[in-house]
This record gives sequence, C-alpha cells and structure tokens, in this order.
Amino acid sequence: MRRAGLIAAALISVGLAGSVAFAIDVPDYDFVWCTIGNPGNPGTPEYNPQRHPWIRVGNGSIDHVYRMAQTEVTTTQWVEFFNALAEHFPQTAWDEMPWRWGAWFVGTVDQPRWEVGPDEGDAMQGAVIPLRAAARLCNWLHNGKVNEAWAFVDGVYDTTTFAFDEDLNDITDDYTRSEDALFFVPSPEEWIKAVYHDPNRHGPGQQGWWTHPNMTDTWLPFGLPGEPGAETSVGVDFPGFTGLDVPLMSYPDTHSAWGLRDASGPLGEWTDRFSVVDYFSGSVYTYVGSDTLFGFDPDSGELPDHIVNTGSHDPHRYHTVTNVRLGSIAPCVADFDVPYGILDLGDIVGFLSAYLDGDTAADLALPHGLLDMDDVTAYVESFLAGCD
Repeated sequence: MRRAGLIAAALISVGLAGSVAFAIDVPDYDFVWCTIGNPGNPGTPEYNPQRHPWIRVGNGSIDHVYRMAQTEVTTTQWVEFFNALAEHFPQTAWDEMPWRWGAWFVGTVDQPRWEVGPDEGDAMQGAVIPLRAAARLCNWLHNGKVNEAWAFVDGVYDTTTFAFDEDLNDITDDYTRSEDALFFVPSPEEWIKAVYHDPNRHGPGQQGWWTHPNMTDTWLPFGLPGEPGAETSVGVDFPGFTGLDVPLMSYPDTHSAWGLRDASGPLGEWTDRFSVVDYFSGSVYTYVGSDTLFGFDPDSGELPDHIVNTGSHDPHRYHTVTNVRLGSIAPCVADFDVPYGILDLGDIVGFLSAYLDGDTAADLALPHGLLDMDDVTAYVESFLAGCD
C-alpha cells in the first residue's frame, strides 16, 4: 500500500479523515426486493401536454440507488404489522386496518387481532389502506420490528403530526422522510422509474422509457390468471368480479425491466407526494398505478397502467382503492454515509478509510496492495451498479 499514506495525508489536510459511518446493512425481512440502479438516469419524455398537462418532462430521474418491493404489501405482512400495532394502539389498528384483505378477525373489540385466512389468503393484497398505516409500517420496520409503542411513532415519519386541525379544517400530516430511513413510501419519481424505466430500452446500455409496466408501449393483454397470454386482470369484466379477487403474483411473467410484479392491477399505490388541497377533502396525496377494479374501454380515454396515470386522495380515509409497495435503501458495502443511495465525498472517504484499515474487501483492483485510482474507479463503478 505504497500510496496509501499519501492519499490519507491529503484527506487529513483538508479535514476529511475521521469517523466514518458503517456501510449499510438493511434487513430484507420477508420482502422480495428489486434493486433500482442507473442513478442520474434521464427523465421521462413529454407526453401530450394538452391531454396530460400534469406530467412534468424529466419526471422519474433519480439520483440514488434504491430498492422497491417486488409486489405490494401482502395480507401476511399486514397481519403481522396490525397485530403488533394493536398491542399498543388498538384504536389506531381498528381505524387503519385494510377494508378488504385475506385475513380473519379473531380478537376482541378491546384487543383486535387477525389471522391469515386459508387457501390464497396470504397472497391477497390489502385493499383500501390509508397512507398513515403505510407510514407506521415503515417506522416499525425501520426500528427493527421492536415490540414497543415508540417503534410505530417515529423513525422514518413523525406520526405525531397525524392529526386534524379544526381551525384549518384540514389534516396536519407530514410525510417528510428522515435522511437515514431504511424503509419508506416511495416518491412518485421512484415508483415511476421502477415500473417504466428500462436500462436497456433501446439496446444494451441504452436506457429509456416504456409507457406500460410490462416493457411495452401497448395495453396489457387481460384475462383471468392462467388464461393463455393474460398479463393482467385490468380489463376483465363480468358480473361479480373485481380485481381484488386476484392474488398477488398471479401473472408472474409480467414484470418491469427492474423486476417489479403486479404494477398492473386493481389498486393504486401510495406515494409520499403532497398533491393539492382539495375543496372537499383537504390536503390529498398522490397515488400511482392502475386503480381499476373492473373492465375498461381502451378507446374511452381511460389510462390504467399508462405512465401518465395518477390520482390523489386524503391519507386517512376509506374511500380510495389503494395499497402500498415499499421502498428501501439498498444494502451496500460501498455505501458508507448518509444520504444513503447517493455517492458523495463521505462515501469515498469511508472507502479509503476501510482500505487504510486493512480491509481486504476494499482492495478492488490489481495490483493488490497498491491503493491507486484504479481502486477508486472500481469502487465508484460498484456503487453506481447498485453494489452488485
């Protein structure tokens, strides 16, 4: 390591060498995660500004590596969360439980509790989930699923802001994500990139955008699960059927370029974005995705599954068909400092410090034992590739 001392001296001279945060180690729990790389990707093109004036050119450009869950939160995952929440906040669990899911009630009024139902109950998505519940779930996961009341209150989102102000006649909810959040409700841009962006859209290494979540620019072929060629339930229309009857992963071959499943389906998916102050509902937040329970006519102007399709509702009431697909930071031995997912000088300092401390995993390039720009270049490439 002949040049290590020189590089260390240079860092010390500008006051950069010192304590370094540990690299990220975030649990998977029982989620299947997809890593979304290509930070700094070009945003979306312009989509007919007369018809879709709310779509900003450049939407979906993300400056960090992150993860998105392969599917929306399942009944099994919601049951574990709501049973834990009910031990400390039973009324909140009552108020925010899914309106429809694959669970059975087995508790009491004073101590609510649920169990996953038989057959495909575990894979049923939770329907009509308030954004507030999604925020509390993120806090609980961030805090290691600790069985304490505080674990639901803060960590990622400050839920003490979740209230209604009589004078304002509006909610006071604040969904600002903490800088060190391990799990989170995605922003619209993070969701759009994970569903519609393709790092190889125009050929190997030539990234671009699709308009639909199955890596095409056309409507997804619809049909019941198992029907030949069916890629979604959106469009199925017969008496008594809704997309809520379809378990998650019923169309496993339909996926985005980053590996997300079930982006097409009956439910919209929450994001953390404040939308507008609605005259009737007060402050409302953006959701994305299909939000289509029944059939639709492609010639009617409806846009389920299309990249421009968004909606908004207030975050605490039961009158919108929504679930959530969680985001997470990417576990990465190369990510040494907050903000997570963004390569900055703090991360470079952390890498160099690991090398100087004799960590052989930081010796990335030949000749081994020599710290030079090849090692730094290899480190940067590893980070930008999602730490693969």
